[in-house]
Amino acid sequence: MTTALLQLTADSTDHWDGPPWPFFPIFPILWLLVVGTFIYVVSRRWRGGRHDAVGTVRDLYARGEISADEMRQRLDTLKANRR
Repeated sequence: MTTALLQLTADSTDHWDGPPWPFFPIFPILWLLVVGTFIYVVSRRWRGGRHDAVGTVRDLYARGEISADEMRQRLDTLKANRR
């Protein structure tokens, strides 16, 4: 009886199911894409406000809608109100 039990445990633990699933790298790659996209979106949103205002002032100046003095004044105001 002990020989049969030993044979049964040896048979149940001494096998190999073959190579891993062929698509196993997909899940880590998908996680990296999800985390990378999240970091990209958060970083763009975090720094977007100040750069958008500065870009708007520069665009106004480039189109000739404000003078150089007014542009400097607005940029100084934006820098002073930076958090």
